[in-house]
Amino acid sequence: MKRPIFGTSGVRGVVNQDLTPALCTGVGMALGTILPEGSAVCLGTDSRLSRELIKQAVIKGLAECNINVADLGIVPTPALALLTREMGFDAGVMITASHNPPEFNGIKLFNANSIGFDRTQEVEIEDIFYSGKFRTGKSGQVEKVPRMKWKYLDFIKKSIQGFEFNRSLKLMVDAGNGAAAGFASEIFKKLGFKVIAVNDVPDGRFPGRNPEPKEDTLTGTIAFLRQKNADLAICFDGDADRVVFCDQKGFLGFNEMVAFISRSLIKTTGKKMVATTIETGMLLDLAIEDIGGKVIRGKVGDVYAAHLAREYDAAIGVESVGVYIIPAVGYYPDSIFAALTLLSSIREADEIRDYFRTVPRLYFDKNKIYCPNELKSRAMERIKQKSASLSAVNINELDGLRFEFSDAWMLIRASGTEPAIRVLAESRSNTDTDQLLSKGITSEDKFLLNFIGKTLLEHQIDIALKAGLRDFVIIGNPGNMKQIESITGAVKVANFEFALQRQPLGIADALKCAATYLDGEILVVNPNDVFTLSAYKKLLHDYNSGLASSYMLGYEVNQYFPGGYLAINANSELTHIVEKPDPGTEPGNLINILLHLHTDTGKLLEYIDRVTTTRDDVYESAMDSMVKNGYKIKVVRYNDFWAPIKYPWHLFDIVKHFLDNSDGHIATSASISDRATITGNVIIDENVRVLENTVIRGPAYIGQNTVIGNSVLVRDYSHIGNNCVVGFSTEVKCSYVGDSCWFHSCYIGDSIIGNACSFGAGTVTANFRFDEKEVGVKYGDQVMPTGRDKMGAIIGNNCKTGINASILPGRRMGPNSIVGSHVCLMTDLEPGTTILNQSGYQVITNEIELDEAKKEELKNKLGK
Repeated sequence: MKRPIFGTSGVRGVVNQDLTPALCTGVGMALGTILPEGSAVCLGTDSRLSRELIKQAVIKGLAECNINVADLGIVPTPALALLTREMGFDAGVMITASHNPPEFNGIKLFNANSIGFDRTQEVEIEDIFYSGKFRTGKSGQVEKVPRMKWKYLDFIKKSIQGFEFNRSLKLMVDAGNGAAAGFASEIFKKLGFKVIAVNDVPDGRFPGRNPEPKEDTLTGTIAFLRQKNADLAICFDGDADRVVFCDQKGFLGFNEMVAFISRSLIKTTGKKMVATTIETGMLLDLAIEDIGGKVIRGKVGDVYAAHLAREYDAAIGVESVGVYIIPAVGYYPDSIFAALTLLSSIREADEIRDYFRTVPRLYFDKNKIYCPNELKSRAMERIKQKSASLSAVNINELDGLRFEFSDAWMLIRASGTEPAIRVLAESRSNTDTDQLLSKGITSEDKFLLNFIGKTLLEHQIDIALKAGLRDFVIIGNPGNMKQIESITGAVKVANFEFALQRQPLGIADALKCAATYLDGEILVVNPNDVFTLSAYKKLLHDYNSGLASSYMLGYEVNQYFPGGYLAINANSELTHIVEKPDPGTEPGNLINILLHLHTDTGKLLEYIDRVTTTRDDVYESAMDSMVKNGYKIKVVRYNDFWAPIKYPWHLFDIVKHFLDNSDGHIATSASISDRATITGNVIIDENVRVLENTVIRGPAYIGQNTVIGNSVLVRDYSHIGNNCVVGFSTEVKCSYVGDSCWFHSCYIGDSIIGNACSFGAGTVTANFRFDEKEVGVKYGDQVMPTGRDKMGAIIGNNCKTGINASILPGRRMGPNSIVGSHVCLMTDLEPGTTILNQSGYQVITNEIELDEAKKEELKNKLGK
């Protein structure tokens, strides 16, 4: 079967892999064959480093078919498309991969009337390409005309006659080092605007930022916008066929700006139809319904939107990613004219956010999951087979699978420009908040803890997918299996099987429970160990050498850790495993990290069955026995980040790791007071409210729907979960806070706080010993060293404190416990314990009842 060459936006791929010079020459020859001999084609490129390689390959193909080429050099896609029409060319060729990373490039084709090639034309080119029936003969001529792009400015000037602008607006133009660099900013200047240009030099490495302009890639632009006190940032992608906008409060959103500009054009043109794709959300419908506007949706891709706009004589064609097709200038994406249209419809930047306060609130989110191109069809077929379980009112199969519900929709489709499956969803209420299980932070649920908006299990699956793994067997227990299945159900590019382990009898028993699904080669992974992608790469690199029957990761420690220690020979082969030796008796400084690769699962299970011990080290004993019987097990040294969740204080290291490896961003739906201060690497998730005089000093994470009240200080690697209220004058420092917690005038220092905890005003979690020694935490009769001179409380789910309560460093409160007013907690509390005074305590058996209605009432008051 012949693979289609074109995707949703032309030909696209990684240079010298998917997109070879031979392929590009063939596409050029196929295009030249369908055009009349002697035709003239204009050709432009974006700023990618591969532009000359791909351009020359395409020109070679065109010239061999007697096509004359005008080489415009680096030029934005809108200018290329317009000049194709205005200068009388027979076709236009744009060498670009648009918003894709630097290693990509592509070919996009335009007709003489500036509209992109439709699918029928693309199929014709593909048929000629694969048949090899090219027209050859006289060679065409090639001429360089790099200054022609400025004729685009002349056309724009004529097209905006009658537009009224507030030229006192201070604009920041971020070309992203792409095709618009040194061009778009000059256009706005020549039109009389005050302009600050950033990333304004063409550079195919895109050093200023990612070529895809979106909330998480524009944090630097937004910070600079605030620093320069500009009103509006106009941000382009790699070839400037997309544009997005930011103001002083942050990113202005995709669906929001599509809706705002569409509404403006309906008003000015009198036309009622907006043409878009099935990826666009319901906000567009809501924004234009009161002025009689209607939305027609088609397949994904700007060419489809352009043809749909022409077919329905629409006021505008749009894609929610920032594509604007404005018929007044042509049926092609014109980001510069779209920005001018926006500027003509506002006097102040605040008018945009002011308008959306009048529209019902919607919650939109999207994700992109890696999927090799060759697996996309199989992945989508598996999704389709399971689609009935979603109980959708309607399923639209026009392009992917769009599931329509009574008050929501979800789209799952294979990307036409990247090796990925895209998932988009929108609803009238935010139902994505995940809760930890009510029994608190317990060992069996460590991998279900949330970090930066995802469970640890999701982070682990993400890393495994990046390593190329696709088939998973997840072993859970009756208490967490439902949540595991829910999490993995959202991952559509992998195959999951599930095995139930009813009792916590160790890894060996877990493998036996999953034996039905295990065959041949397997990787055994402990989801409670956090490591980087390099761990997989190191292990797989050694595995490819084929010199051993099993491979295991060894981590070098410089102080005692209560784990399995590895003894190895000069060839890094395992000679012995010692499980948790006493300090000072370790056979070396390498400890066992559970990322193991076995080439013969049957043999491993056979050795597991031979072990007679009933301890939880059966798996390790089996491997020890295999080594003694001549099996080679290679120990792969790993020195990158590693952290286990063995004790609660290990969460601090994991939070630091995820925050250090995440880019700060503020969600579009977040509401941040102008009098709040946010500095450093801070991630603020959906629907967060930050009130006046608050300081959030990164690195830090604030979860969905959380309210950060007045005069609050959050700092130093703090992680605050979803649906929390951090009330007036509270300080949270270097702490992990779960979901649905409530604090007022408190100090939370270096502490681990579970879900649904409420602290009275004046509560303090002390984190520093008077003698400045290391803080220890008691487990049973043993005090465990934490390695930290600052360590606060460890508090389970559903705990409460009264006013002015104090908790000494390293003390633990079990789930459903209460510490009364003015109590200084000097001992650990068992679950379900209440201590109301210094002299004694009372055990209560009922769980704490939290008044949700009162919490919601207070939350609303704080937001006003």
